[in-house]
Amino acid sequence: MKIIQFLEQYENADRAVKRLEREYEEQRIMIDAIRSTSDNDGMPHGTNTSRPTEDKAVRLSDKLLKLSEARIRAVEVRQTVFDFVEGIPGVEGDVLYRRYVLLQRWETIANEMQYSDSGIYKIKIRALDIADKKLNGHEQ
Repeated sequence: MKIIQFLEQYENADRAVKRLEREYEEQRIMIDAIRSTSDNDGMPHGTNTSRPTEDKAVRLSDKLLKLSEARIRAVEVRQTVFDFVEGIPGVEGDVLYRRYVLLQRWETIANEMQYSDSGIYKIKIRALDIADKKLNGHEQ
């Protein structure tokens, strides 16, 4: 596995969680709207839920399960990346931690660490070289 792919695992898992959260919330809102519209139409209703609404509720429940699984996966991947980056000493480790665990942008990292943009990119290159050697078993 290439080092960038390894380090970006958490960012990808985090994106998946956010997509599922948005999808779950949109479906929940739609079901709530259907439920409130049918409850307030002035017509008598039985106690049975309509089949389409029931199907939507089942799909929403499935989506919530997928969301929970994605969150657990993201936590596990974040810990894996954190453990790896924690083993890289110095400013290089700090830079990788901020980018691949905290998911900060390069500009933010440079600003917070008081480096120029070009300075932070030089550190990034060194850090990725060190991380690549560590990942592929050629530690210094």
